[in-house]
Amino acid sequence: MVESASIAVLLATYNRVETTRKCLTSLLDSNFSQNISLIIFITDDNSPDQTVELLSQEFPNVYFYNSEGNYFWNRGMVNSWHKASEHDPDFYLLLNDDVQMRKDALAEMLFTYSLSRRDSVIIGRTFFGNESNITYGGLMRKSFLHKFNFINAPYNSEKICTFNANCVLIPKHSLSSVGILDEFYTQQFGDIDLGLRFWRNNWDLIQVEKPVAELAKNFPYPHGRVSLRLSDLKYLFTHPKGLPYREVWHFYKKFGGFEIYFYIIFRYFKILSKIFITRNFKN
Repeated sequence: MVESASIAVLLATYNRVETTRKCLTSLLDSNFSQNISLIIFITDDNSPDQTVELLSQEFPNVYFYNSEGNYFWNRGMVNSWHKASEHDPDFYLLLNDDVQMRKDALAEMLFTYSLSRRDSVIIGRTFFGNESNITYGGLMRKSFLHKFNFINAPYNSEKICTFNANCVLIPKHSLSSVGILDEFYTQQFGDIDLGLRFWRNNWDLIQVEKPVAELAKNFPYPHGRVSLRLSDLKYLFTHPKGLPYREVWHFYKKFGGFEIYFYIIFRYFKILSKIFITRNFKN
């Protein structure tokens, strides 16, 4: 059991002051050893709801940093990680601001790490409705032919090759062998990229048996859309919350071979075909 350790908690926020408040409250109310210290680092992307101003009064021991509204999730997390590394913690906990952790979740993550080898990443899963309906956690490839199509992995699966970083515990010595989130990405791909790098470097990706929190699936643009308009194309190809082509190319080139051209074309084709199938051509 990890009885004594410092943990840097990393968050990136935008315009969800009440959600973030609940997240911080659940984290600070967690049951863990008195010798476990938490240091929380939050990068806020210029939230109009005054997230920093309001929460810094309620949580005076949290380190808050402001950006100019162009960091989005990944670069906000990168900034928090850089700031946290100056404190040289024993672990980093990557945490989404919409995760309200169970009281025993953090203790269970540390216990799971204590049973694992040193080069291990501990993944907290989330569920919605019932605990068998997992929404985020460790991921494995759908099949050998679906190299970039990831699905939720069973709890004790040995096929986990990456993860959603909603709640992930990472030991500090990983910085020298694997590094942190890739700053090239803005919103998407960062956590999947990081997980794949751990897997490539032969780290164990281990899930905690019991989910750490209840959290509904948040479908990113454009996957949650019933139909797409032609005017959405620019957003799709360039906006951080779409599928910006530069970041898509960076990700596939990094982890694929000659087959990446097929994967990229197919991914965009599936989305673009939605426009023509629905015949919604409103500008």
